[in-house]
Amino acid sequence: MASYLGSLWRKDLPAEAEAESQQDTSFWKSNWFGEAQKDPFLPSLSKTQRILGFFLCLMAGGFCFATAGMLIPVLVLKARKFAVLYTMGSVFTLSSFSFLWGPVSHFKHLISTERLPFTAAYVGSLLATLYSGLSLHSTILTILFVTIQIVALLWYLASYIPGGTTGLAWLSKFFGKAVTKTVSSSLV
Repeated sequence: MASYLGSLWRKDLPAEAEAESQQDTSFWKSNWFGEAQKDPFLPSLSKTQRILGFFLCLMAGGFCFATAGMLIPVLVLKARKFAVLYTMGSVFTLSSFSFLWGPVSHFKHLISTERLPFTAAYVGSLLATLYSGLSLHSTILTILFVTIQIVALLWYLASYIPGGTTGLAWLSKFFGKAVTKTVSSSLV
């Protein structure tokens, strides 16, 4: 399929654009596109196709998140639909990075030592959300595991921003203290 898409995509490019795309590749080889080109799973995808796949998966994830968000007012009645849509949004968002890095490189990155806690929390929350929503029909557990999914996804995204994990830790500590202070003052 990748070779079919590659041939389809290349027919639409004029000869000048083809020559221009092959000229200065030093920038692309110096970052994560260089790793993606070495990926054995989808070796024939061009840089443009990888970026297009990234944005399509990201948009599909956004669509699933938005559709799931519309179900929040009726979450008690539609917990299973919400769980499936929200989980699909999470899977699309995570999968979008596989287009940029290449699936094998991205998978190796996710199971690396520094990313393994995130991967375990994220995949565990995905499976637990589906199980609680589809098998147990438990709205409370579904909401709990969706919350864990949100935290894990934010952790993943923040870890790529310089200082992001430090900022996320500070924010969580700040909100934790605010909630504790509010709850303790309202109970007294």
